[in-house]
Amino acid sequence: MKKYLIFLTLVLALSLGAFGVGCAGGSEVTFAEDEIVLGRYEERQLEVVYDGKEKLSWSSSDESIVTVTDGYAVAQGTGTATVTAAAGKKSGSVTVKVRDDGSKPFIDGDDVTIMKGQTADSGFKVIYLEKEAPNAELVYETADPSVAAVSADGKITGVAVGSTTVSVNCTYKGLVLNEKVYGVTVTESTFMETEENIDLFLIDSEYVQKSAKIDPVVYVNAVKVENPEVSVSVVSGGEYVDLSGNTVTAKAMGTAVLKAEYAAASLSKNITVNVYENYIEDNDDFYYAGIWGSTYKPYDGTDERFVGSYVYTTGARNGSGSWDWHLSSKKTETEGEINFKTQDIIEAGYKYFSYKLFYTGTTEVYLGLGDNAFWVKPGAGVVKDWLYLLKDGEVTNKMEANTWITVVVNFDRILDTGKKCDLFVLSDGPNEVTYVKDVRYYYNSDGIFPEGWEEPEPNVVTYTKMDGYVQASNNDFMLSEATEYYLPFDGMIDGVENPYLYKNRNQDWWRGRICLSASHESTYGGGTYENLKTKTYDSDWVTFDMWYSGTDGIHVGISGGIDSVGPMAVALNGSPQNTAAAQVKYVYILENGKLTDKLVANRWITIAINFELVADSGVPCELYIGLDNAVSAFAFINNIRYYTDEQMVLGEEAQAEDTLTAYVQKQNDELFVEEGDSSVYEAYPRKVGDMKDVYRVTANAASDSDNKLQFKTLHADSYGGDWAAMGAAVKAAKYTYAVVNMYLTDDTPLVVYVPDAAEASKYKKAVLTPGIKYEGDDVIIVDVDGVWTNTAEKEKWFMLAISLAGITEDGETRTAVSFNAATTAYVTNVRYYTCDAFKVGNVSLNAVGLPDELDPFTQMEITEFRLAETAPSAVISEIDGEIAGIDGVNLYYNPTGDAWNGRAYFISTTPFAWGGTNDDWLENNKKIYEKGWKYVTFNALIPEAASVMFFIPIESGDPQMVTVKTDTAITDARIIVIDSEGNNAGKLLVGEWMTVALRIDAAAGENNGAWASAAFTFTGGKGSMYYTNFRYYTNEDFLSGTLPEGYVKPDNPDIPIPGGEEDPEKPELTEFTLEVMASFGNDELTVENDATGAEYAAYDQEVGGVKGAYKFTGKEGSDLWPYQRRLQFYHTSPAAHGLSGDMSHVEYNNKLYELGWEYAVFDVYIESDVNIVVRYPEKGAAATKELEIKLGEKLTGDVALLMKDGEKTDTIEKGGWYTVAFRIDGTAAAPGVEEWTWAEASVALSGAGVVYINNIRYAKAVPAERK
Repeated sequence: MKKYLIFLTLVLALSLGAFGVGCAGGSEVTFAEDEIVLGRYEERQLEVVYDGKEKLSWSSSDESIVTVTDGYAVAQGTGTATVTAAAGKKSGSVTVKVRDDGSKPFIDGDDVTIMKGQTADSGFKVIYLEKEAPNAELVYETADPSVAAVSADGKITGVAVGSTTVSVNCTYKGLVLNEKVYGVTVTESTFMETEENIDLFLIDSEYVQKSAKIDPVVYVNAVKVENPEVSVSVVSGGEYVDLSGNTVTAKAMGTAVLKAEYAAASLSKNITVNVYENYIEDNDDFYYAGIWGSTYKPYDGTDERFVGSYVYTTGARNGSGSWDWHLSSKKTETEGEINFKTQDIIEAGYKYFSYKLFYTGTTEVYLGLGDNAFWVKPGAGVVKDWLYLLKDGEVTNKMEANTWITVVVNFDRILDTGKKCDLFVLSDGPNEVTYVKDVRYYYNSDGIFPEGWEEPEPNVVTYTKMDGYVQASNNDFMLSEATEYYLPFDGMIDGVENPYLYKNRNQDWWRGRICLSASHESTYGGGTYENLKTKTYDSDWVTFDMWYSGTDGIHVGISGGIDSVGPMAVALNGSPQNTAAAQVKYVYILENGKLTDKLVANRWITIAINFELVADSGVPCELYIGLDNAVSAFAFINNIRYYTDEQMVLGEEAQAEDTLTAYVQKQNDELFVEEGDSSVYEAYPRKVGDMKDVYRVTANAASDSDNKLQFKTLHADSYGGDWAAMGAAVKAAKYTYAVVNMYLTDDTPLVVYVPDAAEASKYKKAVLTPGIKYEGDDVIIVDVDGVWTNTAEKEKWFMLAISLAGITEDGETRTAVSFNAATTAYVTNVRYYTCDAFKVGNVSLNAVGLPDELDPFTQMEITEFRLAETAPSAVISEIDGEIAGIDGVNLYYNPTGDAWNGRAYFISTTPFAWGGTNDDWLENNKKIYEKGWKYVTFNALIPEAASVMFFIPIESGDPQMVTVKTDTAITDARIIVIDSEGNNAGKLLVGEWMTVALRIDAAAGENNGAWASAAFTFTGGKGSMYYTNFRYYTNEDFLSGTLPEGYVKPDNPDIPIPGGEEDPEKPELTEFTLEVMASFGNDELTVENDATGAEYAAYDQEVGGVKGAYKFTGKEGSDLWPYQRRLQFYHTSPAAHGLSGDMSHVEYNNKLYELGWEYAVFDVYIESDVNIVVRYPEKGAAATKELEIKLGEKLTGDVALLMKDGEKTDTIEKGGWYTVAFRIDGTAAAPGVEEWTWAEASVALSGAGVVYINNIRYAKAVPAERK
């Protein structure tokens, strides 16, 4: 290797000399570079231009920095030196700087597989600055020479079949490189390779195979046999497969074993063939990843109905609603924020998803996927064209409890590649039990539905342009959530044939509402106002006829509207005896064509909604109606129409004065790249020329025909492919100009496609060259000062207006902006004008002070991670030496698991990093916004299983506390873990280095004063973490990991675990310790109705260095006693576990036994001269017992214990935080034992005064003791 490199150097030198002779104009010595920068361990040939005949002599001004021989420079140390090349009187010099950026050479290579008797180059080398380092002398040693031998030049020879390792070392330029150890596997030199398992299906599909050819690879004496004659036979399972030659074909579901034989070398191998029907079954696909107590596990009982199923049990209490209890599907669950699995499902070829459900609850079930979901109660029907319910193999489309129901989803009808496809199941009540089995992904419908049954046609809504309005089909209304049905009615109602019948038996008008399909979030691009307008040919009004039968009224409204207009949900109450006028301006009622604004029953009326008045741009704007008293009320719906002309809706008397707006504002995504074109158009996160909220267009083609940006409103795709409909809509809207603000980055001409139906191409081109005035009148350019210049300038914003006069109602026209070469430009502020108001200029600069360019990341010191001043229970210490192959690390250790009092901050997310105070969050969030930081990342190693709590900034309010257990799937997209190989681990790893990223920019902005610090801690038990390498990223470049380059995870590293048996400083209670089994927020304590002497509320100030505590006040009053100054522990009540009735206390005592809770635990800070009184249950007692814990007096007995700073104590004093734990398990009873004693626990105050409470949890003694 060394000889080879020297030879290469000579060749380079000769080549460069030849180059100099051919290119120099004189005999001067000239260096190709003005300045040369070398890495600390770099060496390379210097390039000079010289045509003289004399040989060059070389010298360095400081050979401790760089040496040079025949033009070959070798770095020796950091600094600056001058290298000179001279010949006679001619010479040239260049400055050489040697820098050490921390990069180090490292050994690189891969494990080796080799056949016995074969010799091959190992390929091991030294890498420096992403290139192979020259002149590196590697030293090799094999662990077992009897298996593999290695030569001095790195060639490996297979000696005997087996496995060993080769260690590779190198001292490169005085630097001892980290040893690398690579695996070496020696195989037989004569062998046969083939698949060991083959999956076949009983269907023909492009996604799965019905047949497979057995085509082994054969080697004899290390030589590959070309076209080996291999025979295949059936060993077992011949009833499941057909074998023809070497091709196996599925015949019946089951497993077969084949044998492949190569007789010439006496080789054979068995192959397992699994034959499936037309689906993949995976009962483990559903899982629960929440923190609110739901479980999903295999059924282990003996009830034959449930054998082979999974048991799904909801939690006892939820956080923000029953959604916290839902089950997710692994195959379809969205990863991160935008990685939808929809395309994966489509590419896998799955057509249907089904599972069987045995619901034993009494509330309702939430079914669906993504945004397409609905609630359904037992006994209620389901009408969806993409979901079916079956019972005993028959399609019933009815939900029932206590029987097996098959749920079937038709993927083809519901999947949208731009939306989530997360499948889920949710039971709405606490502690409800549901059984799940036969979770299957089908490739076709065979075996799902009964023989002869056909799926109904999809629910396709039609919109037909008429004279002055758009007629929609009656199925334009759709079921929003859990309506029993909205279906065609076979009959006549007051002269109207076959209207639709709307019934809702859910007793909740909101869940039972119906809505217009183009406005619902599950359809047509998310149901935004723009999508509704596009779908209905730019209409502003909708009308429909209704025949209402009821007495309590209906609700008509629009969600996502502009709040200032008024209430979005309007109750129109009335009957023939009590007709009340509607009190809003966007909903009208007509009868017989006359405006009445009164709801009447049992006759046809028309309801009109001016959605243009209240819908907000860019957000869902669901237009809905709902029935009050839904059990008995119903309605018929007919004749759904959309209008743009108010007069046609309300008549001349109601017609307002024509107030045509000057322009219609659009979002930047109004522009788009047509399929097949090469440009990329995307939101750009930084300012451009003092303008924010811009989009960037990157033109990649050399021709303007492939770089076009189209306008959605001016394109047939927004009108079902109908160009004439586009023209009619534009003319009806009276649009005269399409206007955008543009910013060009170079001199590439801008090409504008001006619509012109008279041209064969349906447009004419206006070419705008930067700096040259455009003389036509079909394109107008206004500069930032409002001057009509008609000159596009590069690196400046200008307004571009395109005339739409050439658009007609009966032909195709094209409108676009493009570029005739590859370039980059920026766009914002898209509008359609109805007049010439834009000519006065409206570029609307919005400077936000962001930097022109954002660095990918900002590197921080290891001191970036700091303990909070109020975190006395944790420690941070420096570590000498390496931890699992990485040095320069610190250790964070929280010995108590007290999350708040052990937390550590990422200091640059707080005002304290730049000298601010706790009142400077507004300025802090602005700084994060200006820096563009999105994530904080760090390298972490958690040595043992633990429960981690992240403090994640949110848009408003205090940071959200998210608990994640190690080796448990992370469901929060704001937390990302990358393993040492650069893969998304999806969980916190144990015992190995990883990159952890935390999203921090939710509150970043110019006017946000939220407390937005990010922090890390352990909860529910001690925890420790080694850490280093803090960075703040403006993008997602960290997704490949931030561990040191070339880092390889060591095998079985010795990782010290703080707080282990070897740690003499571990705090230890003399009798027993408490193991926390459940933790809750401070609202776990509640004020009961008869506790008239107690007040309890969140406290926004720090108390004794702790933030987030609740203030507990005992009121003054001689007639008040401790029981009236009490707070109850919520989870010690039957109601918290969904129990009620005469047996609730017996059931709770059984539940308490199963939970294993022995102590209620809380932290308390006593401010006043008042004692703590705990009330605890005792078996057989008529009521709960009281124990008063008095200030300054020794606590005795075994009912309660006190701790301070993690150490046991027997007295409690004012002015400090203490932990109080008292027994609550006195009434716990094994299942089947009826213990009737009241078991609710509480804490009270002996008199008037103030204390503060924090960190409420339930625990058991270790070792556990039960009385």
